Amino acid sequence: MDVDAATLTVPYLEALESYKAYASVVRSGHASADDVLLYRGLRALVRGKKVIDLNLAIGNGGRDVHGRPLLAVARADWPRVICQGSGHGFKFMPRAWGRGPTSKIEVPLKTFAAAAVKEPWAVNCEAQVPLVPPQHRPRGSLRRYCLVFEAEWDRRPPVDPLLVQHVAGPFYVVLAAWDLTPLEQAVLRAK
Repeated sequence: MDVDAATLTVPYLEALESYKAYASVVRSGHASADDVLLYRGLRALVRGKKVIDLNLAIGNGGRDVHGRPLLAVARADWPRVICQGSGHGFKFMPRAWGRGPTSKIEVPLKTFAAAAVKEPWAVNCEAQVPLVPPQHRPRGSLRRYCLVFEAEWDRRPPVDPLLVQHVAGPFYVVLAAWDLTPLEQAVLRAK
């Protein structure tokens, strides 16, 4: 999976100067929502983190002939992800609407460059969420982390996820990237 086009890059000194300016505004209590978003994104960049625009990453991944996104995002503690389309984009969630409260991650339709065969509201699909192996697993709960992966909407296990952590808005820090081993894929297939 290639998310390089969605990686945000700013020269360090420029990022540091902008970060200081936004930090001053945020501390003053007069910051807009956009100021806070930019402050948090710049803070991650200044700290040397790889930051991606999740919407751009998933949008750049494109859609298949059935209109489904080729990349999916799911909270790292979800066993599966359901993708439902709407006139505004795609919602990634752990279960279908109408089955109790659910969290969701939304990706706007406008982030997808190319038109697909089916309209987004015709999309309703499900994929397995990859396992996070111990060497990449953060301390504490996986609730605070997400996985971005090439979706296998036919319930085959995905093979090359990214572990990311939300910064603000569409900005996520990439913490790890790996390929699932054949044994890990077999465990997911057995579920």
